[in-house]
Amino acid sequence: MRRESQRIDVHHHVIPPVFSQAMQRQGLTEVAGAPLPAWSPRHSLEIMDMQGIQTALLSLSAPGVHLGGGVQDAVSLAQACNDHCAELVQAHPGRFGFFGVLPMPFTEPACREAVRALDVLGADGIVLLGSTDGYFLGDGRFEPLMAELDRR
Repeated sequence: MRRESQRIDVHHHVIPPVFSQAMQRQGLTEVAGAPLPAWSPRHSLEIMDMQGIQTALLSLSAPGVHLGGGVQDAVSLAQACNDHCAELVQAHPGRFGFFGVLPMPFTEPACREAVRALDVLGADGIVLLGSTDGYFLGDGRFEPLMAELDRR
């Protein structure tokens, strides 16, 4: 039974099927020392209803979309994950929003995906991990990305 509430969950992890598949291809079965859990929109909505959460903002967690492959692998996975989240938002109006994931640590592709996620897909924001592949957000290589996000 759904509780009426105005609660918004701003830290609601999503695990798109394409992300699970990419993790499996890389032989990665754990995130932060725990097995990658099964995830479904139905189960998420059930939990949200039990907890009185009206809307959840979906975001991809660590390790992000750079799983050791090259830039194109990270870009393709970021796009697929963002497309998946946008589809969930469309399928469940008012229940889900999302923070776009970027193909970090690749600055220029990350800028392009930020623009696409925000302007084309309607993301509510961008999720940034503190570091990716040994590069921290304060690294000068990310100045163009920070400038793009600051413009918004």
